[in-house]
Amino acid sequence: MRTNNMDDNQEIQIDLLELFYKLKRKLWLIILITLLSGVGAGVYSRYVLTPQYTSTAMLYVLSKETSMTSLADLQVGSQLTKDYKILITSRPVMEKVVKSLELNMSYKDLKKRISVTNPTDTRILTLAVQDTDPERAKNRR
Repeated sequence: MRTNNMDDNQEIQIDLLELFYKLKRKLWLIILITLLSGVGAGVYSRYVLTPQYTSTAMLYVLSKETSMTSLADLQVGSQLTKDYKILITSRPVMEKVVKSLELNMSYKDLKKRISVTNPTDTRILTLAVQDTDPERAKNRR
């Protein structure tokens, strides 16, 4: 059997005006903490974080016998984008890029920096290269 306890049903009242005045008294501390946090984040981003630069290119993939209205051509183009997506990041292609651009990195390192995306139901490939050096990120031959 359970008894009703008065403590279980007590209501808590919050005086919003009193709470506002308490916050107002500590406003200087709130501003100081905000400023210190902002300065700390700025110093951290300036001296600790390494900037990353991204270069992006888009390719429109068509089959050789493309007539824009043919459904078969659209499907072939869509399949080609999937194939090209795999070929672009393949070892032979990556090694050729490293050699032709005279990059001081392995093909695996280059592959980590490249992303190839294909938006759904399109024949467009988007290639993005990310690097800490802006010249190296944009360099394309």
